[in-house]
Amino acid sequence: MRRMSVRNRLELTALLVLIVGVVIIVAMRPPLAEEPGSLPLPTAPGQMMTLDPQIIANLTQYPQATPLAGQEANDITALRVLVDSCADFDSQRRGQMDEQIDFILHPASLPSEALIALGANPHGRLLYAIANLTSIQWQLIHSPASSCLVPIGKRLNQLLVADKQPPISAFEGG
Repeated sequence: MRRMSVRNRLELTALLVLIVGVVIIVAMRPPLAEEPGSLPLPTAPGQMMTLDPQIIANLTQYPQATPLAGQEANDITALRVLVDSCADFDSQRRGQMDEQIDFILHPASLPSEALIALGANPHGRLLYAIANLTSIQWQLIHSPASSCLVPIGKRLNQLLVADKQPPISAFEGG
């Protein structure tokens, strides 16, 4: 059997002392809940966040909402035709677009969690989300000017401005 050198024995001894020290420190440390100076988290029974009154109104009104009608419905239906005929959308992105277009056309189908997340103007936020998805898809295919996504983005910008939402910069101008 080969003997260990003095240096190797010293290194092994130092490692063992370090391990024993760490074990002793961890064993003597109080549990996190019992640490002195730690304050309990404040809780209040029935504590709730305050929602914008318009969101509360939407939660009541949207489940009974009738499908979109008139010129707005025509605009969104025409948008769906553009989306469905554009080969630059992959199937997953087209599915996302169709789902959000359906939510605009049939507002009663919006889940209450989505209504809360969309804020006081779900229609405008859904339009913005569709425009943003279009912009992302256009960037993913390296933004060709000849893409069928460009007229969709420009049309979405028109709808956004009409709804007092900010336009998507990628589709502004010419």
